[in-house]
Amino acid sequence: MIEQYIKDQQLNLNSILIDRLNQLNIPDDFKQAVFYSIEAGGKRLRPILMMVTYEAFKNNTDKIVDPAIALEMIHTYSLIHDDLPAMDDDDFRRGQATLHRRFDEATAILVGDGLLTYALMSFPRPRNWKQKKNYTIQQLSQSAGYEGMIAGQHLDLKAEDRQLEETELNDIHQLKTGAIIRAAIKIGAYLGGATPPQIEALDELVNI
Repeated sequence: MIEQYIKDQQLNLNSILIDRLNQLNIPDDFKQAVFYSIEAGGKRLRPILMMVTYEAFKNNTDKIVDPAIALEMIHTYSLIHDDLPAMDDDDFRRGQATLHRRFDEATAILVGDGLLTYALMSFPRPRNWKQKKNYTIQQLSQSAGYEGMIAGQHLDLKAEDRQLEETELNDIHQLKTGAIIRAAIKIGAYLGGATPPQIEALDELVNI
């Protein structure tokens, strides 16, 4: 049952992502590069965690789809940039050439930049959604920014070619990977109508 749920949500998210990106008015060769990374596979773990948390408080998932899509765009951007020669300098991801190897470095940078900025447009615009939108953007920005994923990548780069203490490794994982996962759960709970103590309890549960 759980496996089928995950599979169904993966297919649903992939379909929505492709539909959204197909609407972009950009050159065909550049769109090809965008789709190359989006269609590279992936578990869609982060957006599914957001949706599952939301469903713990509400049944209808329609209002969580846009934030979930935004989160996946941000995650994909982070992978593209992590693979760059100036970062982890990876040649393969998910069994295929990384974006900068398949196309070129400049294209990879621009695709990543585009996914990050496009993600922040992927929210409903009704007037009664303003507070929820502000909360969602704040959580995504903080978790992906200087106090989250970017800080984790900085520490990861500094740690190359040396033995790490357990606490140092834990700090890298908490920032580079954990911050976005925590944001996914907090956003899902908040949009689902969870109380502040419930959101805090969930945050503490995953902040291990």
